[in-house]
Amino acid sequence: MELKKEKVSHKTKVKVCHISSLHKQLDPRIFYRECISLAKAGYQVCLICPCGKNGIVEKVKIVDCLRWNNRFLRMIFTPLIIFPALKLNAEIYHFHAVELIPIGLILKLLFRKKVIYDIHEDFPSMMLHKLYIPKILRTVISKAIYWIEQISTRIFDGIVTADPFVLNAFPHVPSNRKMVFYNLPSLDIFKELPYNPLERSYDIVYLGGMSERAGTFILIDAIQHLVLFGLKPRILLIGYFDNDKSEEEIMNEVIKRQLEEYFDIRGRVPHQEVPKLLSKAKIGVVSLQPVPKFLKNIPSKLFEYLACGLPVVVSDLPPIRLFFKNKEYGFLVDPKNPKAFAEAFYWLMKNPVEAEAMGRRAQIAVLEKLNCKAEGEKLAHFYEHILSNGA
Repeated sequence: MELKKEKVSHKTKVKVCHISSLHKQLDPRIFYRECISLAKAGYQVCLICPCGKNGIVEKVKIVDCLRWNNRFLRMIFTPLIIFPALKLNAEIYHFHAVELIPIGLILKLLFRKKVIYDIHEDFPSMMLHKLYIPKILRTVISKAIYWIEQISTRIFDGIVTADPFVLNAFPHVPSNRKMVFYNLPSLDIFKELPYNPLERSYDIVYLGGMSERAGTFILIDAIQHLVLFGLKPRILLIGYFDNDKSEEEIMNEVIKRQLEEYFDIRGRVPHQEVPKLLSKAKIGVVSLQPVPKFLKNIPSKLFEYLACGLPVVVSDLPPIRLFFKNKEYGFLVDPKNPKAFAEAFYWLMKNPVEAEAMGRRAQIAVLEKLNCKAEGEKLAHFYEHILSNGA
């Protein structure tokens, strides 16, 4: 996206308000990449989210709001976010969940505010895989969200997506009212860490959701292949399960294959702790499957592995191919082939000098270009453009 860099005087401290009704922690994209970047650019930044704290963090004002774990209650009470949002009286409101579209429309149509919709994911595709939605309703809900997004984005002042594939779903939005903000690592968090193989006690690390669509069963199968090859790999899984049933199925699969001794499974961790944990491993893996969502979205975990100097074994999917070719920072493999994952793991484990060189190239790429500094500057210029245009 190319925009003219209209000048807005930050001496007036333009106030912007980011809103999320879903993120219990300070979210990597919303807080660490976007809000902090805007604060550095001179904006007065507020963030409303259910993170359990109020105060100032990294020059960003945090306003806590209630999060309802019950989806029905959340649907009823989420609209109450409008009150703290209006109290802040910001010039730009930037919201981060499809369920907040009604709030965005109220702010735009009734209160004449500048409103930006940040579309983190391909939400219509996501609905097709939500286990809490009855299968018979998933297609209907997916289509409903598609049309809600298509109509509402004609009204908002701008849209931001995490990748070009989702951006392409909104051809009706003029190019000067939309941009891609890639989920590249923040160098404030992912500082260059010295490479010490002795401190890397895990062979392979996976960060993120664990499920069939995320390739967790493919990964378990690949680890069994490694064991059959005569290796004893140590695997660190960091993240979350869809629900209790999904967790039980994955754990049962590990037990059934007698692989318990090889896996260390942990829950979510705060974003600022991620670099230290990733740096305990030698290889990063992205085993996402070719479902509609992952054929459009770029996994941010990929860049976080690269930032920590890890060579990677990654599902060969279109969004991932945008950022590296096979054998540059690791291996692109058939996402449905566990043996292909295992062979790539085996090669990296048996060729540590070449693996370290891949990881070092990856880390240099992040330090020089694949980081969110330029993304933050793009977002600040996008805001300037939005502010310079009439309602």
